[in-house]
Amino acid sequence: MTSEYLVDTNNTNYQASSIPLTTDFEGETKMGGMKIDLNALAAMVSKINTNSVINSVKGLKPAASWLTEAEVVELREKILCLRCKKSGHQSRFCQLNGPP
Repeated sequence: MTSEYLVDTNNTNYQASSIPLTTDFEGETKMGGMKIDLNALAAMVSKINTNSVINSVKGLKPAASWLTEAEVVELREKILCLRCKKSGHQSRFCQLNGPP
């Protein structure tokens, strides 16, 4: 391949001068040929976010699997921690590690 010709897969020769090159304000060649459909990209990203394990399981996970629903309701009415059953903090900030 010589510097004055570009060769494609069909072995058709094109002169390099026939391809218009555009430059930016710094004199660098602008890259082209890639068109991004932003709506399709946004739809793909939102689909990934909604299908993640964290988001899909979050609504199905029980508040405290070692407590009954009645115990959870009672502790929440009294504003107590679901882990240590003490007041002053929420169960996510409890100092105990793991289920009691």
